[in-house]
Amino acid sequence: MWRLSKGWCQNIIFERMGVWAAVTTCALGDMKQPANFSSALTRAGLDPSYWAGGAQVHGRQVRAVQRLSGPKVFSSTDGMITNTPGLLLRILTADCVPVFVADPVAKAIALVHAGRRGVQKQILKRAIDLLIKKYRAQLCRMHVTLGPHIQACCYKVHEDVACDFQQYRKAVAPYKKDKHGAMQYSLDLAECLRQQAQQAGLAGKRFSAATPCTAHHKRFFSYYRTKTEKRTAAVMMIKG
Repeated sequence: MWRLSKGWCQNIIFERMGVWAAVTTCALGDMKQPANFSSALTRAGLDPSYWAGGAQVHGRQVRAVQRLSGPKVFSSTDGMITNTPGLLLRILTADCVPVFVADPVAKAIALVHAGRRGVQKQILKRAIDLLIKKYRAQLCRMHVTLGPHIQACCYKVHEDVACDFQQYRKAVAPYKKDKHGAMQYSLDLAECLRQQAQQAGLAGKRFSAATPCTAHHKRFFSYYRTKTEKRTAAVMMIKG
């Protein structure tokens, strides 16, 4: 369940757990621009001077983040976990999947940038394993939700990529041949992540996904649709 407010798309279920989990819309501008990001946080009543992000490389590096003296961007990082209230985690997307994970009892969260390569490298499982190891989170209490991202209706890949995801039943389906005669396939990253979470031990009822497809909903930036360099911010924070 997501709602729009002040240029943000916020998850209501996580809000009830005492966790801010939200993504910006195009109305707030390009989140790669520091001034835009600070303004967006201020508009939402969040502290623009206390957050952590990653220089994303489509890998599986997930960092544990504790208290900071100011904003920090970690090198070669596509995911973060924390149990520090008030510390905001941030990733940037423009079609890739923002993955939000929370254990409301352990008061621990994870925010993950999962593009095609990150999904293939199982970055979600990496984040779940770290939450358990570092903060004694438990799978039976965890909730996972996916923010707005490109969906199978728009995400088409060729056979070399499709082959990397054949183990995920129903995640890959033949689409049609391109102008060169090469077969294209629809790829459902959400379904891959759902199956990875299930294989890790997460109950199906604790997994959900936002329905907007970034590639055809102009409320969100989409590299696939326009080749834009602009980015949406996905943020997550344990409320103090």
